[in-house]
Amino acid sequence: MVEIIPRPVEKTPMWHNLLLFLSVVILIITIGIYFFLSRSQTKAKQDLDGLNKNIAELETSERKNLENETLQYKKKIEDFNLVFANHRASSKLFEFLEDLIHPKVQLSRFELNTDQATVKFDGKTDSFVTLGQQLIIFRQNENITQTNLPEISISEKELGINFTFDLVVQPDFLRF
Repeated sequence: MVEIIPRPVEKTPMWHNLLLFLSVVILIITIGIYFFLSRSQTKAKQDLDGLNKNIAELETSERKNLENETLQYKKKIEDFNLVFANHRASSKLFEFLEDLIHPKVQLSRFELNTDQATVKFDGKTDSFVTLGQQLIIFRQNENITQTNLPEISISEKELGINFTFDLVVQPDFLRF
């Protein structure tokens, strides 16, 4: 049947409208919070990446400075080791010869070659006996590996014997 008399429209209860309104408000707030948190997270991630980049740059520059400084010290130490390893203590030889030279022998010329560990000197003495004793002293010493007497001459003018000694000392003897 067809209704000719309209029925009154049923009104929805107020609490339904209130629930609908609250649901829509909560949905809008939730969507807003989602976008706000998403944007904040992206911004925080960008800030963190920027800070990490700055830290990496600072750390890299500090590390490079430390590496350069360390390499400089390493080079200085290596240079010092090279100098120290190749250093020859010629003063030891003078003290050594001072103890070995016969009291009646006078030296007039002295040559030292530290690379080859050779000593050459000219001298003068009053007799062959003194010269022989000097030769024996040199040959008995353990630090002298080779002794040569290439020149001997008699000086009538100065009344003595002129000579030249060539000595080869152990290379380790001259090391510092």
